[in-house]
Amino acid sequence: MNMQPNAVMAPPAPKRIDEMKLPLVMMRDILLKTIFRKNIDMVSDLAKAVRLPIPVVQELVDMAREQRLLEATG
Repeated sequence: MNMQPNAVMAPPAPKRIDEMKLPLVMMRDILLKTIFRKNIDMVSDLAKAVRLPIPVVQELVDMAREQRLLEATG
């Protein structure tokens, strides 16, 4: 019996929110919950926590700021 592991490749990381194919409200809410539950204040740390590229997380943060759900402090 030949037991070679199958090479499973992860899908490519999204470069923009549009590539995610998830509702924006869902992604925004996950982002906000992660910020408040883990007390994260840097986009790079937030990107690590939600396992998304920094540009995608930055788009979500900007969207939340426009909707006045987040505020930049210092």
